[in-house]
Amino acid sequence: MNKFYDQDWKLDWVGEWFPIMRSLGEFTDIVYLKCSSSGAVEEVFYLDHGQYDGVGGFQVLLEKQQCPGASYRTQSDARPGFFKQVLGFLKYFLESRASSVNWKKRDHAIPGKKIAPLVQVFSLEQTRQLTAQARAKKVTLTSLILHALDASVRSLLQNEQKENRWLIPVNMRAGVTRTNPHSNHASYLSVTLNPKTDVVIVGKKLKSALGMGYHWAAWWGILLGRTIGLNGMHKILKKYHDKKHSWAGTLSNLGVWSHANTSQTWGFCPPVSKSHPVAVGLVTWNGQLSMAIQLHPSLNFDTDQTTNLMQMLSHALLG
Repeated sequence: MNKFYDQDWKLDWVGEWFPIMRSLGEFTDIVYLKCSSSGAVEEVFYLDHGQYDGVGGFQVLLEKQQCPGASYRTQSDARPGFFKQVLGFLKYFLESRASSVNWKKRDHAIPGKKIAPLVQVFSLEQTRQLTAQARAKKVTLTSLILHALDASVRSLLQNEQKENRWLIPVNMRAGVTRTNPHSNHASYLSVTLNPKTDVVIVGKKLKSALGMGYHWAAWWGILLGRTIGLNGMHKILKKYHDKKHSWAGTLSNLGVWSHANTSQTWGFCPPVSKSHPVAVGLVTWNGQLSMAIQLHPSLNFDTDQTTNLMQMLSHALLG
């Protein structure tokens, strides 16, 4: 089956997860930042993740800002073979149980709140430098930044941690057709890293997860609400919340966008939660990469660790 349609759904079972997360004390909006080309933040926009995913929300926002000519990379709809999909489902189910991270300092009682992420806009030359680094290592820009992010988070925020699991959102529009093209079409990959994982291995892990269709297994998991209903969804998230479940965080790349008649650039950041308390968003606009970071208040309650993480990560990428 190459396409999946939602016109017969009673509810938007993808978007319904986010109001439940809010009821547990999380702030789940996607954040977009309109910036000057030098990186100064001019406006901050918060869009409801229950209505949009990162790409859909960005498209809606750009239309309102009179620059709808932006585009994102064409995707392939290639589905993995049966046996690879079995591996993908197996990996997904094994990783669905609650897990923990050995954070240096965390107060799980502190709820989420509305945050303006810290953003860095790289110059055209710096963006070309990072792209060249990734190309030289034969990895994607996402892999390059994930490798540096994992090392920075370990050094700054964690005690000795054998494995970190990262959530990497995947745009499903190549294989999923929904009634509202701007609504949530996002699934995700899981990438598990250890302190000695080389950047080339990071690239291979991302490629392997895509190849086995992990994102398809996760997509059907996200749609579990059609079977268990809203009460069942609430029980699942409450169970994770009570067990203080945590992965390391989320790294989301909206890809490459452009519009000829604008002097501004854009930043973007996915929401944080106690389950994914580090969030980094990437978007390339008119050749300039931006990187936005936010930390959940439970990690960042008495110091400005977001600034420290941005500095450490930028240094790891550019030296």
